Amino acid sequence: MGAVEDGAVNIEGFRRWATGNLVDNRNRGIFAEWMVGEALDCISPDAYRVEWDSFDLLYGDVKVEVKASGYSQTWNPDNPTIPKFTIAGHKWTWVTKEEAPTTLEEGVEIQHRRSGIWIKNDLPNRPADVYVFCLHEALPATNENVTDPDTWTFWVAPTKTLDAVLEGQKTLGLKKLESLALRVSWSAIRMAVDECCDEGTVGVDGYTIEPGADLSGADLSGADLSGADLKEADLSGADLKEARLSGVNLSGADLSGADLAGADLKEAIADAGTVWPDGFDLGSAGVQEIGPGVNLSGASLSQVNLEGANLSGANLSGADLSQATLRNAYLAGAELSGAHFGRANLRGAQMQGVNLSGAHLGGARFYQANLCGANLSSADLSLDLQMFDPELFDEEGLEKAYEILLKEVDLRGANLKGANLRGQNLATAGLTGSTADSNTIWPEGFDPEAAGVIIE
Repeated sequence: MGAVEDGAVNIEGFRRWATGNLVDNRNRGIFAEWMVGEALDCISPDAYRVEWDSFDLLYGDVKVEVKASGYSQTWNPDNPTIPKFTIAGHKWTWVTKEEAPTTLEEGVEIQHRRSGIWIKNDLPNRPADVYVFCLHEALPATNENVTDPDTWTFWVAPTKTLDAVLEGQKTLGLKKLESLALRVSWSAIRMAVDECCDEGTVGVDGYTIEPGADLSGADLSGADLSGADLKEADLSGADLKEARLSGVNLSGADLSGADLAGADLKEAIADAGTVWPDGFDLGSAGVQEIGPGVNLSGASLSQVNLEGANLSGANLSGADLSQATLRNAYLAGAELSGAHFGRANLRGAQMQGVNLSGAHLGGARFYQANLCGANLSSADLSLDLQMFDPELFDEEGLEKAYEILLKEVDLRGANLKGANLRGQNLATAGLTGSTADSNTIWPEGFDPEAAGVIIE
């Protein structure tokens, strides 16, 4: 007999139908919020989740924001994806009628709703006090392993650290997260949140981890600083025994007198300005020294921060620079054939005359980059929706994301023979004098000859 004949609705059936698939990103994210709430013991038995609240959990007087991601996705369950967490500030703050201020400053924009109001912020801000990041690591994800806290890794960071280091950044990758937040188990979340609320406790082990940081004499033995940006930091005399420093940017940093015994420096970045302890061997430690003309062929530089780096004439053929930050980097004349730049940030990069033949450039951001005379023959710049997780974009949407990838890029005189530009927006790109052939794949409806391209 069905529900209609019984005269009753099966509430448990509804719950199973609506939220039973915990592998789904939305449901997994909500489960992560609940799991953190359980760890903090801050969800009362009669409480309900508020969809549009300005933060996720209230732990005493502490506002907690929970962000979740996972290696396994419903559309690709067996192959790991690159996790990202959204950390964009809020343009509007939601308050209930009970919470709403009795008076507002003149000129503040508000929108009334039946149960409360939206208040527009002067600048986007992060209203929570503490962020808890949750990564589900099991492959493939299943309902059973999603509910097992041991298949998750957690990081806790005070919002003031995110604001100070990341400012208006909208997304956060794992390497950067490791440098800013404390990695903890589920059972240790409460203690970590308590520590974040203590005055002055930021970064790692109470130290602020950021470019130019004063860490002279710091005790960072055994600390996990993987992927941190310590460019021009003072680490002289620091205790870094057994520290995890893989992928750290140490360009211009002073490590004179530091104790690096047992430290993992594999794929750490340094330059001619980095000062090392006497007798330290960069090669055996796996440190990658960057600079003009260096040979980094085949190097793994995914997600590293090389903003403003001088790599003119460098050999980066076949290197993995996916999701790397190369904003305003100087790469003129570099050998980049076959390199992977998927979703890398190359905004404003100087890339005159570079060889990008056969390079993988899908989703890379070239806004205002200079590629005059570059060789992009057989390069793949094609786009599709799978390159963008819609959850990582604000209301401006994917269309805006597409528009900025090649916005105002200078491709004058570039070799585009055989290049795949499917899906790109070339409306503001400079293409005068660039060359292409019958194998070049253009965006739908684009007229290359009208844009000044020479077809050979």
